[in-house]
Amino acid sequence: MFYKFFGFMSLCVMLSTATFASIGDSSTVESGLKERGDIIFFGGFEEEYNDAVWEDKWGIAWDDGLDRSEIVNEGISGENSLRITYPEGAVGPSEGGLQYPVVFREIDGADEGLYNEVYLRYYLKFEEGFDWGGTNQGGKLPGLMGGGDSWSRSGGNQPDGTNGWTLRFMWREDGALVVYSYVPKSENGKWGAEVWGQDIELDFEATPGEWICLEQYVNVGTAGNDDG
Repeated sequence: MFYKFFGFMSLCVMLSTATFASIGDSSTVESGLKERGDIIFFGGFEEEYNDAVWEDKWGIAWDDGLDRSEIVNEGISGENSLRITYPEGAVGPSEGGLQYPVVFREIDGADEGLYNEVYLRYYLKFEEGFDWGGTNQGGKLPGLMGGGDSWSRSGGNQPDGTNGWTLRFMWREDGALVVYSYVPKSENGKWGAEVWGQDIELDFEATPGEWICLEQYVNVGTAGNDDG
């Protein structure tokens, strides 16, 4: 069977008040980030993976598809990356790909407070010859999410401003990247008006065989105001 895969090298989540401590794969943090004091979490796949130690350090609450992933010796700033396979014809996370949440409150040493703004960065590469799928098809990629009951924000279950939100990246036809959003309805009708999640266009297409850097910044705004 022909397999399609991508690998992402590292996840880095930052905000303005956290101290680095020992969170995630912190001992292998990129050299340019070692002096920063605003990192919540860093993961580079240079240490443990797919065991109890990794689950504790990364705050993994559950997983689906770990058997479709492996650590390979191909990275950006380190030696390793995580390769994930998508069997041909697979539909949904039960058949292809991998998903697991990194839950900040489950990580020893993480700030227990609530975050109003966070920033995410990770590196990603699609295999040469990767099949993007056709019109209205694609696949989900890591992104930020938060608020109460945020894992229920999928399958058309729209948020109302009190029950979480999600901002996952996604690839579409011909490698076009979007942010697939479940966010509360805005007063101007621009966001939250779709039956399903809503694409935020990025005007960027990934090229198979080339590493790219995905970045996302979220400010949840002020409760009761349309300013997020």
